[in-house]
Amino acid sequence: ASTQFPAFRAKQFCHGLLKDREEAIAKAVAAADIEGELFWRTLPTREFSEIHVRIKGAIGDPPERLQEIRDWMSDTLPKYREILNPQIKEVVRELEGDAASP
Repeated sequence: ASTQFPAFRAKQFCHGLLKDREEAIAKAVAAADIEGELFWRTLPTREFSEIHVRIKGAIGDPPERLQEIRDWMSDTLPKYREILNPQIKEVVRELEGDAASP
């Protein structure tokens, strides 16, 4: 018998459903020609997992580079939201469908 809490198992299940879409998401990102690398990270001791994107930069970079990074964030993050939101909504629909099943 599992000693994990139901919420933890549900989180892992949700993460798995979204992770199953990783290839489709990667293709959508490539088709959108978005700069940056997408990372998936499961945090087994937390109530959440992470999906994040990175480009090279550091807090000590020159002001011009920091502005480039801010501009990149302003342009790029809405594009990722457009790609990820439909995938997340589909996971929610699947979960709602499973919950409605006897």
